[in-house]
Amino acid sequence: RFPGAGTAFGQEGPCLLCDNIDATAFAQAAKTGIGNIDISDDGATLYAVTLADRKLYSVNTGGAPMATEIADAPWLSGAACADTGVARPWAVTAQRGKVYVGTVCDASASTICNATGSCADLTAQVHVYDPLNVSWSQAFASPIPLTYFHDHFQVTSPAQEVWHPWVDSWSQMAPYMDFTLPSVPSDASYPQPILADIEFD
Repeated sequence: RFPGAGTAFGQEGPCLLCDNIDATAFAQAAKTGIGNIDISDDGATLYAVTLADRKLYSVNTGGAPMATEIADAPWLSGAACADTGVARPWAVTAQRGKVYVGTVCDASASTICNATGSCADLTAQVHVYDPLNVSWSQAFASPIPLTYFHDHFQVTSPAQEVWHPWVDSWSQMAPYMDFTLPSVPSDASYPQPILADIEFD
């Protein structure tokens, strides 16, 4: 946020409380770059999720590093989310010879969800890759529903208590935001879920 008079892409916004103009950045959040990474138990292989193509890669740690796509990731098909959205991977954990990848169905194409209540099309799943047998399975027989309520930071906004479908523009989100104190931008909250980490005890 910078002062200025610009209204076109790449120019400064007209006031302190106005967003800088960047036509592409909003939709790229959580969809570009690298998600989580982890190292195999023997230290020979690094595993990483890339957010743009939503794939899992292995990278050898010895010699010249080379990234290789792990084929047949089950979340890449539309069926993974029953065509209600896109399966978004992030978490990666290597544990006892297997690789665990956490995904959420983002409900971006859901026809039943809105921003005022919980969304049945928002789910999470953990996929398990077995490098020895070159096979995939699922950690849970059924996807985990993300319809539960969670704490929110502003008690005047019940919409902050539930997870919402992923959206690509401010205009989709803004009607449901709570601007009790418009002069403080941090009062806005529209939680969209990511399964960011997997830990074993």
